Amino acid sequence: MYSRSAVLSLVFLSSAAAFQTSLHLLPKVSSSKCVPLKKESKIYAGKTSEAAKQNAFGIISDTVTGAAFSLLHAFDDCGIEDSSKNLRVLWVRALLAQRGDIEDEVAQTLLPPTTRGLVTTPQGAALFDPIVKFTEWIQARTEFIDAGLDAFLSSPVCIDSDGKALECNVVLFGAGYDTRALRYRHAHDEKINFMEVDLPDVVKGKGKLYKKFQRENDPEWDVENKGSTLVPFDLNDCGGGVTKSLIGALRDAGLKEGAPTMFVWEAVLFYVDEDAVR
Repeated sequence: MYSRSAVLSLVFLSSAAAFQTSLHLLPKVSSSKCVPLKKESKIYAGKTSEAAKQNAFGIISDTVTGAAFSLLHAFDDCGIEDSSKNLRVLWVRALLAQRGDIEDEVAQTLLPPTTRGLVTTPQGAALFDPIVKFTEWIQARTEFIDAGLDAFLSSPVCIDSDGKALECNVVLFGAGYDTRALRYRHAHDEKINFMEVDLPDVVKGKGKLYKKFQRENDPEWDVENKGSTLVPFDLNDCGGGVTKSLIGALRDAGLKEGAPTMFVWEAVLFYVDEDAVR
């Protein structure tokens, strides 16, 4: 039953330790759309790629994990383009959810049906027992940000004196394959205005994933009007000679001004150019 998955897991396992050690050396490659898998492309044209700064170990890790996820998504009915970095986190989230380490019922639904059993079944998940310790950082940041979001939603700025939910904004920068907007889609009386900011290819692909999720898992959910607002924006455009306004892009996309807003930067700022951050 797990013959193909077992072979894939050997590649996945062999790259896990390298992934954890070299994570801070890796560039963010976060692009996805329903097209055949392609080699990772340079995201920021005309700018020095962080990949050039990796040491040999980081390059090897990149190659191995890229091959692993190409195999895992080889039979995907919604092919993912050049995004092994984000995919690693999504697969680990599904694995941790299966083990009961985090609450995330969404992650596994975004994985290919043909190979998701590698991390979503007890037999498959058991193969990764030796490397679970390397995933503690994902569990920690998930619990921390979820707790912060829960505190925000239950605070007086988001709840009136009668205990009724008030409209509020939650903006996720560099959202990638983050599942938070889907996990909280029915929370707070559906009065959360989620906005997800990422590169144009990412938000285009994620929009297709959201529609697929709605069809297969929550057909009564009004994804068009109640779903997350996807904002195509290159964060590096905030710096350089000709800058663009991030707040302006959010306002243009429908940020509800006057409503309390929580901004979430989850593992993204260290991938952004320094002048853009400043």
